[in-house]
Amino acid sequence: MKVSSFRQQLLQYLQQLNRPQQITLANTKDTVEPKESCASGTTPLIMSCYDGHTDMVMMVEWLLRNDVNVAQCRDDGVCGLMMASQEGHTDIVKLLLERKSDVNLCDKDGLSPLLQASDKGHTDIVKLLLERNPDVNLCNKTGSSPLLPASQNGHIDIVKLLLEKNVDVNLCNKDGLSPLLQASDKGHTDIVKLLIERNPDVNLCDKNGSSPHFGVRYGTILAFVRKFVNSLD
Repeated sequence: MKVSSFRQQLLQYLQQLNRPQQITLANTKDTVEPKESCASGTTPLIMSCYDGHTDMVMMVEWLLRNDVNVAQCRDDGVCGLMMASQEGHTDIVKLLLERKSDVNLCDKDGLSPLLQASDKGHTDIVKLLLERNPDVNLCNKTGSSPLLPASQNGHIDIVKLLLEKNVDVNLCNKDGLSPLLQASDKGHTDIVKLLIERNPDVNLCDKNGSSPHFGVRYGTILAFVRKFVNSLD
């Protein structure tokens, strides 16, 4: 039997159960996986948000009809919205946001739905999340804000969206890496131009314990910045 056929039959079976049984099954939580496993404490909702297939969208709809808390998390803090945002499942993100899912809910590493969507380049999901007014400067444990991976990975449309929300262009991570530095280092010149228009402090990260190699590379970036600024005169 194909996996999709099995899922459809499973959903049909679940819908035939009485209401209390459906609610009980929809709200089950893993108690078997060892605590060190990323699957520890997972739930049907989180697993469905990860899979994201068409029949999984229907499964999420069934789960939500059965009083599932959209804020439920695995033991590592991962919630359904973060999983769907990370994996690019737009339809599921829409369903969760309609249920007022917390857009600022982070896992134990400080990863937020917006940061994950920005990192992976899921522009449509970033748009949906920004409509809910998340903290655009929310950083993970390494100090990375959504703008940093978006700039580093060349996701120019996402960078534009974040800049429209007045994101802090000077936020550096714990290694002293800024969005400008990362975009320059990766050769994303269009993103560099966008960032320069926001008047970033080009000396900020150099004052935060950068290594000699970092300084040499940064000098190259400063030269690029100066050349670009001069071309505007």
